[in-house]
Amino acid sequence: MTKSAVARVVVKGKIKADPLVSVIIPVYNTEKYLQECLNSLRRQRLKNIEIICIDDGSTDSSLTILKKYAAKDSRVTVLCQPNLRAGAARNAGLAVARGKYIHFMDSDDTLQPDFYEKMVAAMSDASVDFAVCGFNPLIEDTRWAPTGDLAFEGNLLIAVNNRKRNINSEIWNKLYRKEIIDKYNIIFPPYTFGEDVAFNALYLCFSNIAFFLSDKLYNYRLHPESLIGQVMQKRGAYNNLMDSLRSRKYVMERLDDDVFINNIQFLVALMDRSVDYIFGQLPVGKFFDAFKFIRTELLARFERGHVKNSALLCCIYDNDYRKFLYKLNYKEIKYAKVPMLCSDTGQVTYRGRYWQLKKCANVQRDINVTFILDAKYFACTYVALTSLIHNKSPMSRVTINIIYTDLPRIQKCLLINLAGAGVNVRMFRADTGKYSGIAKVHHITNTALLKFDLPNILGDIDKTLYIDGDVLISADLFDLYNMDLGDNYIGAVRELRAEKQGFHKNTKSEYYINSGVMLMNLAKMRADNLTERLIDKKMHQPEQWVCMDQDVFNNVCNKHVKILPVIYNDVISIFMASNYDIGIINRFYGTKYKSFRQLYNASVIKHFAGNLKPWAPNTLPKYINNEYRQIAKHLVVREKFICNSAVRSHGGIYKFGKHTVDMLRSRLPRARRARMHAKFQMLMGRFDSLERKNAELMAKIAALQSAGNGMDAGEVHAD
Repeated sequence: MTKSAVARVVVKGKIKADPLVSVIIPVYNTEKYLQECLNSLRRQRLKNIEIICIDDGSTDSSLTILKKYAAKDSRVTVLCQPNLRAGAARNAGLAVARGKYIHFMDSDDTLQPDFYEKMVAAMSDASVDFAVCGFNPLIEDTRWAPTGDLAFEGNLLIAVNNRKRNINSEIWNKLYRKEIIDKYNIIFPPYTFGEDVAFNALYLCFSNIAFFLSDKLYNYRLHPESLIGQVMQKRGAYNNLMDSLRSRKYVMERLDDDVFINNIQFLVALMDRSVDYIFGQLPVGKFFDAFKFIRTELLARFERGHVKNSALLCCIYDNDYRKFLYKLNYKEIKYAKVPMLCSDTGQVTYRGRYWQLKKCANVQRDINVTFILDAKYFACTYVALTSLIHNKSPMSRVTINIIYTDLPRIQKCLLINLAGAGVNVRMFRADTGKYSGIAKVHHITNTALLKFDLPNILGDIDKTLYIDGDVLISADLFDLYNMDLGDNYIGAVRELRAEKQGFHKNTKSEYYINSGVMLMNLAKMRADNLTERLIDKKMHQPEQWVCMDQDVFNNVCNKHVKILPVIYNDVISIFMASNYDIGIINRFYGTKYKSFRQLYNASVIKHFAGNLKPWAPNTLPKYINNEYRQIAKHLVVREKFICNSAVRSHGGIYKFGKHTVDMLRSRLPRARRARMHAKFQMLMGRFDSLERKNAELMAKIAALQSAGNGMDAGEVHAD
């Protein structure tokens, strides 16, 4: 790394020993916030730092303020350069930095007093490549906010190989190791926008282990005068958006083949987020130029199999522009006539044809979905979640709430790892102690009763879509989630078999709904204290009520239920087990399907309630088992985690994992099976090693805490 040819030293710091941390701050016209920023640095408990400020051609008094602070604090070095933007300024700072660790700070932000103390302690183990902390957003411009990193409680040491896509691209809440930066010559590319994403992505590609602190140690400010604020004011600016794509190209060009393949999942996620963001801001007239650039410049090193899980990237890779536009929620008006003025007659005629793009109604496509599970139901719930993510629209943003009781840590990590572009995962540990005296019903444990507590567990949201784990989701859920519940507590689908058996009479309800899929009006449920009423009714339910939670919901929510179409909870396994013909189903639900298969193909949520399960052999038609197999193929879960998950049904215990693995093995070459097994064993060995290192690092942090450093050891898990 060579020193910048354009940056000159205005004031050189006089720190004697090599500092632990080099703080690099690009400064451009931030006189309003600069003093507050520098004061927060001077208040740091860890004093062994150097502060490198690079004035990027400021036209206000920023340089004067820097010289003033340099005169008061010998740790401050001031550089000056023409206005070359933040990336070039940070490169100039890197060229003179002497610290063991590097931190990039923005000149309008501030730090908590223990920022460096805790971050350096987290990096004390030589195996940790970077540390990440939480942040407090101070958003003066509400049009944009930074994305968060992995959600967890306490501190967490992890191998980031399969988690990199969940780590945000911001560089200011991270502490980097200078040794890695120098070894791989990681610098900022010469672009106005996206250069920080490129730096962070390159560093992650050469990193293996990270330490996450849950403490919010960085105070991030966004305001209209900041660099990102200025970009946001010109959000559709073509050059800025193309710079963002060029920064991704820079990352691809810097990686050799081995590093590229080892980080392929992370790079695909990076590309997927980029495409989703760029085309959300780009003027329609520039769509094809950007589409062509991505296909020829960014996807050149990728194979079709690498991008198969990204609908947008698949369309670009296949050069299918029309399908790509459809995925972006645009529709084409084909062969629209162009008005032409006839010079002879002065009349308007219509000649020629052209393509016109029209944006479909742009509704905020936020979806909130909730699943409840324990260790027994992990495998089938993981398949359900996979089907939800694979079939969601790129325009939808899904928040998945996972309520769990007893999950091994590795399963919790796998669930969190589902987060990605357009998908956020939140996990809540719940206690079923108050339901311990209630016996399970058939294969259903009292974990199912946590549905009663959802209004309280999810106290920050007003509406959620609850779904059982034994389902497949074959389409986007926005239309279902966007239904207006009005004054109703829930929206659900009626259950044919239960009503024919008179369950609605037993529960004194007008209809009898299936509680496996419910659109829940949490705000109204909280307002009417429905949780207490549901629990009280369960504790004193009549003997003839045979269901775990369904009877209670039908009784308490009676006359406050919105009836949904059968496609949103197709209990086809119950239909087949009851030997109903399609005519009975059509008459009951008011539909006109010609066969079970037609109903199945039209259904959005396919619910395998009752005895018949698609992972159990010879229970359901082949077309159902085949679809389930196709989804199960995408599982990240390996044999150890799958086979330990048993789903108990009326007919006995079906080993979900073993059957699924047997199905997949039969279609894999022996050599590939051997490679998969070897990789799995390697990952398990690495995980065990990380657990040991984690325990050692926690002991070090606890020692620092006892010495008065204020470090909170915390519980180490991935909640």
